[in-house]
Amino acid sequence: MTRRFKKSAYLSLRCLGINAAMRSSVSKDELSATLTNMVGCSQVTWFSMNLARPDLYNQWFDFYFPGQDRFTIWNAEIVTARKAFWDAAHELAYQRTTAMLTPEEHAAESNIEFEPADFSSTGKVLSYKLIERKKMQYEKFSGLTFYEQWEKLESEIVRETPPTIHESFRLDRSYAYGIGLFIILDVNVIDRAAIEQAITKFRLISETDWHAAIPVPRERLPVVSEKEALAAI
Repeated sequence: MTRRFKKSAYLSLRCLGINAAMRSSVSKDELSATLTNMVGCSQVTWFSMNLARPDLYNQWFDFYFPGQDRFTIWNAEIVTARKAFWDAAHELAYQRTTAMLTPEEHAAESNIEFEPADFSSTGKVLSYKLIERKKMQYEKFSGLTFYEQWEKLESEIVRETPPTIHESFRLDRSYAYGIGLFIILDVNVIDRAAIEQAITKFRLISETDWHAAIPVPRERLPVVSEKEALAAI
């Protein structure tokens, strides 16, 4: 349901810089230089392209940074509170829509089939394409398809029963390289300043799990779904 993935060690080492990683403490200037190296190496195209687009397209970012000890690599993803709110509403709507389907209907909606799309001169299949299937309309959804009902519920959740979002740092030690770190920060856009702010705050709490006691104010969160907001740009 999400775009998140665990990144490779090869890319991490290239973009982190071994000197910064092996120091027991890193100054703000060194941190800025390390971030510059990371952006310039691993994601310069992606990051630069999105900085030229509206802020709504810059609501999350994947990056690495060294821990305060001499060995830890933090394999991080940062999202705005707005993006976390949208993701939560999206997931809630999916769960509620799926719960209304029978096992047979759910299996049919989940079924994905492919057919050959390209062949070599000897007849070997080189690629496949997704077989488009007819979208089922459900009486229980007042004639809407599964995805239309999902979108409808998502918009209703955002407006009527909005999820509560807290700023937080959440560790995940199952990552293949480094320690996973998921960050929710109440900022308008994820840019270099937001990343530096998050790292500074994470170090002030001794690089551990943290959950803000007070939720992000409702007025700071959207009143329309992510799809609706992007469509209005």
